Amino acid sequence: MSIDLHLYPSYLQNESRILKITKSLIGNNITSNIHVVGIWKEKLKAEELIDDKRKIVRLKIHLYRYLPFFKTFFFRWEWYFKVFFKYINKEVRVIQCNSIEDLPVGVALKRCKKGVKLVYDAHELETEKNTVDGFRKKIVKVVEKRLIKHVDKVSVVSKCIADWYQREYKIHKVYLIRNIPYNHFRSTLSDERVENIKNEKKIRKKFNITDDEMVFLYQGGLMTGRALLVWLEIFKNLPSKNKHIVFMGYGYYEIEIQQYADQYSNIHLHPAVHPDEIHEYSVDADVGLSVIENSYLSYYFCLPNKLYEYILCNVPVLVSDFPEMSRTLHELKSGWIINPTYEEMYKFINEITLYDIKQKKALCNNVKNKIGWHTEEKVLLEMYQGLGLK
Repeated sequence: MSIDLHLYPSYLQNESRILKITKSLIGNNITSNIHVVGIWKEKLKAEELIDDKRKIVRLKIHLYRYLPFFKTFFFRWEWYFKVFFKYINKEVRVIQCNSIEDLPVGVALKRCKKGVKLVYDAHELETEKNTVDGFRKKIVKVVEKRLIKHVDKVSVVSKCIADWYQREYKIHKVYLIRNIPYNHFRSTLSDERVENIKNEKKIRKKFNITDDEMVFLYQGGLMTGRALLVWLEIFKNLPSKNKHIVFMGYGYYEIEIQQYADQYSNIHLHPAVHPDEIHEYSVDADVGLSVIENSYLSYYFCLPNKLYEYILCNVPVLVSDFPEMSRTLHELKSGWIINPTYEEMYKFINEITLYDIKQKKALCNNVKNKIGWHTEEKVLLEMYQGLGLK
């Protein structure tokens, strides 16, 4: 049986976009055998079944431990070689690369295997993201420019990024597949279950937050560029501690956030939860936080899936005044747009009232049935059908 490969050099623990895409391809009979290939680490399985048609394959990387110089270089190239030799003699039909980091091995496999189709699903503006700086940025730009010529279809997550790829590489069509979550409250849950989820109040019960106090929720990677340190200082300095911030996720700033949480009663850290369960927590918040700092062009053009996640859970969202996020909020009218500075962010948190939130929640309720992964799935299927697969 032929294999469709989805490559992404991560630990593949909560890659919600890849899970949605592969589920849609299976569910619509585009394919029946998918391997999602990433990187192994301790306590994770080398191979893990998602279901009877999808499998996660994590490859063990060792060489960089013995060659500390150019650690990232050896780490990446060892993964390339292991992916290449694992699948070079297997029947592969489609390869989907999900970042510039895995595009080289995708192109190598395509060129060595007759008839393989190659899809490039850029999760960011790949040559303008936070992991690409200085000399590395110059190399990555050259690599993407050369390799993208071998790609059969290109998809991205925001219109600004789509326009950039079309303009930069003279691509006739770039598919816009926004990273919108499933609308669980629209299609998969009964009215009774929806009410039960709302009444569970998982966040408030965990942190002993009362109904008359406000919950501001940040979900996602605890990394740079998300204004996390700014939020910590803001909630630390609020005159009243009846406004709480909850960070839900994992990453670089976990330890620092926990240190603040240990000192301040209105700052909390919650571990990441599975993408299929995250709506059960989001629904308990008053305001969702999706404020991004303008440190990279990829951030400036971004359209985070959390923006939609909050709205779908009837939670109004606060976003940066950047092109994609502000355009979406102007259309949906389900939140607030601010300049991502300490002064404006502090002013917003300090002055917002439960009445303000109630008004925005009503607007969320008006639009949440109009958005969801079902709208993006149509574009995904159109793109794959255009590959002419057999």
